[in-house]
Order: sequence, then structure tokens, then C-alpha cells
Amino acid sequence: MKMKGKKKIIFLILAIVIIGLGVYKYSGLANPKMVYTSQIATKSNLNLSYDVSGKVQAKKIVTVFSNNEATVEKVNFREGEQVKKGDMVFVMPYIDKTNRLCATMRIGNHLTTTHHYKTGDEVTATVYQIHDEIGIFVAVDNCYHGLLPKRDVFEKYQLGQTIVGRITRVHNDGKLNIATKAKVGVQIHDDVDVLRAALVDADGFLPYNDKTEPETIKQVFKMSKRAFKRAIGVLLKAGEIDILADGIKAKKN
Repeated sequence: MKMKGKKKIIFLILAIVIIGLGVYKYSGLANPKMVYTSQIATKSNLNLSYDVSGKVQAKKIVTVFSNNEATVEKVNFREGEQVKKGDMVFVMPYIDKTNRLCATMRIGNHLTTTHHYKTGDEVTATVYQIHDEIGIFVAVDNCYHGLLPKRDVFEKYQLGQTIVGRITRVHNDGKLNIATKAKVGVQIHDDVDVLRAALVDADGFLPYNDKTEPETIKQVFKMSKRAFKRAIGVLLKAGEIDILADGIKAKKN
């Protein structure tokens, strides 16, 4: 009886194994189906980008500095113009945010308005920009914002030219207006002398009077229309000239 029981158990186990193998084989687990997709290969650029963070550290730090002090004396070019080896240019040295010594032709950006000047002070200035509508921008003592207004420009200036003038106005923001002419009480004597000399050179007659256009007066006599009128007023009062419809005429002694 015991042998028969054991045989039944063995046959039962074999049956289970056989059934299991059949299920495994025919269910596809033994040889799973491979699924394939196709794609046409194309040629293109691979754009790879990486988003990383870290700390950049200089391998070597070199400090560059000058042992010499100097004053800018001349400028021949504006920013953007082509220059070549040997040409002189007007630049302003400064230290940038990384503590490097640099130079720029944007002079106005590096001038200051903190100063001790007051109206009437005599100053020396360097021309760094010429604007046809505004006037002559200057670096007063090569440090401070200054302007020679168009109305006070009576001659042609060159970039880098040094001029001597006086402070005529200190703006609220500290910027300075300057003039190259002396104060009226002093300048009028020079203006009168200019007209006297011009009358002599023109044989006693000048085709200009108080009706002449201001720009013409400025070009011919290097003075404002107001200064011109003051000067002929002095000459008229002194009995030296007559004012005619077409100009001024010197009286004969």
C-alpha cells in the first residue's frame, strides 16, 4: 500500500512538471516575441548643452601698473575711428571692476563733479569732445566735467587742445560752464581794440552794424553779438565812429 501511495505522488509531480513545461512553451515565455521598429537615418548636427555650476578660479594672477605719472596733452581721434601703429590717441586710464588697469576714449564717463570751484575761478581744461549743437566738452584740470557752450565758442578747437578760461556757472549737479573771454568789464577793452584795428585795415569802413546776424559777427570778429554792440557803443560815445545803415564808419581826426 505504501509503494502504491509513493508511485501516485511521483506520477502527480511528473504530471505537474509536464503541464508546467507545456504552458511555458506555448505561452511564449520560452521564446518571447521581439518587437522591432524602423527609422530612416538622417544626417544632422548634434547640439549638446550642459548646465553645470561651480567656482572659476584663476590659474595665475598678474598685476599691471604704471610707475609714471603724466598728463594727457593731445588727442587726434574719436572713438570708433581707425588708428594705426604710431598714432597718438586721447584716452583716460581707469581701474575696472576686476582691478585691472584699462583705458577708454569715453572721457566723460570718468570725470567727476566733486570739486571746490566757484564762479569766476580761472581754470585750465582739455578739449575731449566737440558737439556742433552744444559746444566744446572739456576736462577741467583733466578731472572735472566742463562745457564751453556754443554761444561762447568764437574759434575752432582741436581735440586734445588745452584752453584757459574761467568758470561762468556751477550747475546743481556740479558740472561746470566755462568761457575763454574775460569778464565784461575787462573784455570790452579788448573788443574795442579789435574793432579799431578792423576799421584801420578796412580803410575806415566795416559793413557790419547792430543789424548784422550774430553768427556773422562771431565768425568775423570772434565775439558775440552782444559784445559787438557794446564795443561799437563805446566807439560811438567816444566820437570815433558813425553808425550807418550798411555798417560803421570811422570819423576822420
